Amino acid sequence: MNVEIKKLHDMKKAIQILVILIVVLVPVILSAQPHPWDDAIGGGSAGGPAGGGAPIGGGLLILLSLAIGYGTKKIYDARKKVLD
Repeated sequence: MNVEIKKLHDMKKAIQILVILIVVLVPVILSAQPHPWDDAIGGGSAGGPAGGGAPIGGGLLILLSLAIGYGTKKIYDARKKVLD
């Protein structure tokens, strides 16, 4: 019985170490893209703002209207469920 508990404890310790390594190493591995403002290594838009100065006004209105519609439907469904 004690051997099984020891194995379980060792496995938990190994999983904890693995999770810590993943949390530490994943950001380092995924940061391989050039910075948008660094023209020397292929990034950037020649001194312009990051994202190229794309307008967000129309997309923002669409997103807000979809969010309002979704919220309205959720409220309607919740009230209908309570009344039934």
